[in-house]
Amino acid sequence: MPSLFGISIFTFILMLNVVMEVMERLFASDLPFISIIDYFFYATPGVLVQTIPMGAFLGVMLVLRWTFRDK
Repeated sequence: MPSLFGISIFTFILMLNVVMEVMERLFASDLPFISIIDYFFYATPGVLVQTIPMGAFLGVMLVLRWTFRDK
């Protein structure tokens, strides 16, 4: 569970950059909605490649902290 928490937090933070880029392009020109959805689908794997290891590491650190604190 802590790993999923870390992955979701890190993914949200890194996807904010993608959202800002999409909003900038959306207001600069008239993009179709399907192009925006495609951009999110193409950007998501690159973000997940970075966030899954960070979230797993955060989960391990949280579990180890709880384990050593309860000892």
